[in-house]
Amino acid sequence: MDVTGDRVCYLIDLSDSMAAPIPDDWKPANGPTSGPSKRKKWKKGEVPTEADIPWWLIKTRFDLAREHLRISIMRMTEDQMFTVIGFGSRADYLDGCDGMVKATSSNVKKVLKALDDIEIGKPMIDRPDGTLWGDTNLFEGLQLAYGATKKGTVDDGAYVDPDAMEEGADTILVLSDGNPSMDSFGIEDVDYGDGKALADSETDKEGERTMKMNYLGPYTYWPFLLEEVKRLNMFREAQIQVISVGDGDREALRRLAAIGLGKLTELGKH
Repeated sequence: MDVTGDRVCYLIDLSDSMAAPIPDDWKPANGPTSGPSKRKKWKKGEVPTEADIPWWLIKTRFDLAREHLRISIMRMTEDQMFTVIGFGSRADYLDGCDGMVKATSSNVKKVLKALDDIEIGKPMIDRPDGTLWGDTNLFEGLQLAYGATKKGTVDDGAYVDPDAMEEGADTILVLSDGNPSMDSFGIEDVDYGDGKALADSETDKEGERTMKMNYLGPYTYWPFLLEEVKRLNMFREAQIQVISVGDGDREALRRLAAIGLGKLTELGKH
């Protein structure tokens, strides 16, 4: 998962569905099934590859995405800049990279620690595999990705802001397992009787209709979200790469990557 841009934004899905276990056939047929309880410590100058993935430590979609992300970050050179944004019900930078930072050994170490510190929470009735950051707000993650600069974040008009254009991401790499299930524009309103009532938008579980309903915002629908990304990327022309680690809409993810002249890669597909 090498990236060639000078300024790279990694977007990693931290929605609860990423806690789902991966099937055995996603792992290499001849890969190791056991090993040390901790990852190998790399010496200065050593560069890991996908052959170094500790498959015996990988149980969930998040584990798989994290290992690929770790390797990609560790393969960066010090003349590159990067940031890592996690998105669930909210989107935020990981500790150590509040905006674009140089890929120095110190910065890489800080961000990898923040990534490693993320743990899956206890299971709940509607989250039997455990919890992370809630729903899938890909919209907010992409908004933050386009606003990230080495000076911080451009909150308004990032797609035409001079600082964001010159110092923002020229490559965006999205790691996700599914479809958007919320955005920043959901509202509560009377039940108009249209669509289906969901008890949980993340799992698409249906529920009972009530006098008032929570209506999802427009960017939970792929056609609207894709049009928004086209607008954000119109002048930036950032490359967009998408890594799928689940059962999301393959065609929509492919189209997302195509906006940035990138491609869709599906982990676990041998």
